[in-house]
Parts: sequence; C-alpha cells; structure tokens
Amino acid sequence: MLSNRNPALDQLRSLAALAVVWLHVAASVVVRSPDVHSLAWWLGNLSDAASRWCVPVFMMISGALLLGRDAPALPPLTFLRRRYLRLAVPGLFWTLLYLAVAASDSTPLTLDDTRHNLFNGTPWYHLWYLYMLFGLYLVTPALRTLVQRCDHRQLRHLIVASFVAGSVEVLVLHRGESFFLLRCLPLLGYFLAGHYLFVTARNQLPGVSARRLLVLIAGCILLVALGTAWLLPSMGLRACGLMYAWENPLVIAMSLAVFSLLLRCAGTAPLGQPLERLAPLSFGIYLLHPLWLLGLANLGLTAWRWHPALGIPLLTLLTIALSALTVHLMRRFSLLRRVVS
Repeated sequence: MLSNRNPALDQLRSLAALAVVWLHVAASVVVRSPDVHSLAWWLGNLSDAASRWCVPVFMMISGALLLGRDAPALPPLTFLRRRYLRLAVPGLFWTLLYLAVAASDSTPLTLDDTRHNLFNGTPWYHLWYLYMLFGLYLVTPALRTLVQRCDHRQLRHLIVASFVAGSVEVLVLHRGESFFLLRCLPLLGYFLAGHYLFVTARNQLPGVSARRLLVLIAGCILLVALGTAWLLPSMGLRACGLMYAWENPLVIAMSLAVFSLLLRCAGTAPLGQPLERLAPLSFGIYLLHPLWLLGLANLGLTAWRWHPALGIPLLTLLTIALSALTVHLMRRFSLLRRVVS
C-alpha cells in the first residue's frame, strides 16, 4: 500500500503477507477441532502462534516509513487526502465483493449484522486491517510531529505506554470491538516501535544479539501455544482470542524480535530478491487470499484434506501461488490495478 521503496522493508512486507496466509490456514485447524489431546490441533496451535507477528510487522513497516524524518513532510490535510483517496477504491471494491460473498452463503448475514460489521470494519474477517488504516492515517501527522520531538528515552517511554494501554484495553477490559476509526489505538505501540527500531535504534534492539532474539521468538511461540492449550478447557475458543491477541505481551515481544531480526538478515537473505519482487503483490495477496481459501474449501481442499502436518504448508503454498498469480494478472489492467496496489 505504501509507495516508498526500501529493499529490507519490501522483504519484510512480503514475509508478513505470506505469514498472514499461513496464519489463516493454521487457524482453520485450531477452530475446527479444539482438542488439546489432538496432535493435529497442537500442530495448528503452534503454527498459529508462530505466525502471530505478521500484522504487527505490517504496522511496524508503516511506522518505519511514515514517522521518520525522510517521510514527505506534507500538510496534514494533504496527507489525509492522498492516503484516503488511495484507500477508498480498494476499500469500496473489496467491501462490496465480500458482502456479495457473504450474501451468497447458505446462512447470509442479516441487515443488522451487516451494519454492525461495517461499523467495526469487518465486512470480512481480514478487512479490519484495511479499515483500521483510515484511523491510523488520521493520527499519523500528529504522531510524526510528536516522535520527531522526542529523544530516545522519551520515545521508548511512549512506546511502552502505548503497549500497556493497548494490552489493558483488549486483555483486561475485553474491548475487542470498536468503531473502525478507533481500531488502530491499541496497536499504536507497534507503529511507534517500527520507527524506533528502523530509524532511531539502527534496525535492532539495542544490546540484543541475533541468537538471543531467536531464543526470545521461540520462547514466546511456545508460551503462547502452551497458554492457549492451558486455557482452552475452561475458556473454549476465547482462549485463542486472549493468547493470540496482537496486544498480548508475548505476541508483542515476539513481534518486536521478529522485526528486528528480519531487518538484520534482510541484506543477506538467500530469498531476498524474490521477496522484493513479491512485495508489490503483497497488499493484493492480503486482500484476495480468503477468496481462494473459500474456493479451495468448496473443492474439498482444506488443511484437513491431509494431516495438518502436510495440509497446513501445502494449502498455504497453493493459496499463496494462486493469489499471487491472480494479483499479477489484475495488475495488468489499469482499473483492477487500483484495488490491489
């Protein structure tokens, strides 16, 4: 969605888009048969936990691009006009398309349900991120001015305060739904941290080695998965909402570590060039892939078609390939290009 070109961030953007598809495939295993005694469920649980950094990394990429001194210093109204015009076309197109898909379901949503989902920015489960951007862009000019006036210590304090506020809002007060313009507020810590890690802290968590980052990431994945399994018998699927939440401190720690580690490795990644070429397709892959997941499910191709140990990676790769091909073809037509770029 952002036009700024940076090889390292392009690679991260592609990896985050691929992780989103992996997450949604794994989630289908977790919710279909929530049984802590099932190996298949554990594979889905671990796979889901291991990809929870995807949306936070998207947020941090936005912070790295929009909050730094190198970002274009546009007047607030000019910034909003440009960003909102770019969001309006894909927002309207994909909203109408997914509402049509929902209406064709055997149990279509009622009018009240549709109004409620639009208010929350969820005409389809993944479109909340697109709607959230309207609120994020609304506060970006003020945040950009604020962070550029902060020194390192003040910025770290602001990031920690934002994460604490977001965690309390979602995990303690259980305010999981809100007007779509407000959905960015619990996630602002990621937006600010992206700027801090990319610009202020020179792409890394100060004083933390790559090995320690890997240990931290692995530990957070394991704790998220174990916490989900521990809470599942008493809370049901609400345990997933608690442990997988972007605002969960374990997910926060994992996401910051992944962002820092991937930035360090971006220049030497063996798949660096393919990931950079995939970056222009990443926004379209994010928007489109649920249609392919739905279509493949109607053909009987789900993560349960085989054992999830094979089903999750195979379905993920197939969905990514079909989505990338579709977006590539759409981008060849000027009218369709605007809804996937």
